[in-house]
Amino acid sequence: MAHKNIERIARTSADSVTRYLKDYAKGGLNALGVSRAHRPVSSLQPYQDPIKSHFLKHPPHNVSEATHKIEVLTGIKLGPSACRDFMCKCLGMKFRKMAVIPVKADPEKQAEFLRGRLEPLLEEEQLTLGLPDAVPICRTVNRAVKARGVNEGFQQQ
Repeated sequence: MAHKNIERIARTSADSVTRYLKDYAKGGLNALGVSRAHRPVSSLQPYQDPIKSHFLKHPPHNVSEATHKIEVLTGIKLGPSACRDFMCKCLGMKFRKMAVIPVKADPEKQAEFLRGRLEPLLEEEQLTLGLPDAVPICRTVNRAVKARGVNEGFQQQ
């Protein structure tokens, strides 16, 4: 069959038809299934485990700090975007926004606020809306507050 006819039937270019025929001549059908896509390998691949273990012990505060630490550990200098991509895609890290834990948080006042003001308001709203039982919602809120810990939760204003 002529190459022009193969191009028309397969809806591919002349170069693709030539490449497919050469591959078939060299290795048969198995050679046609091999992908020749270019897949670059990161120069940081051999250092991935030491970098990850270092970042787990000493998490970087920002991308520039991570870039500096990677350069110190490996001798490879990365730009901010490349460092961000490496940390997210290869190391599986995510950026977290840090927040301040209130110094004045008093767990006793929070518990008092929860039982004295919040639970009665929830029960009142449940009765106003005509929902059957407000107690499970109060218990759920109470469990959520306990699960968050001492410094997080509801605070009296």
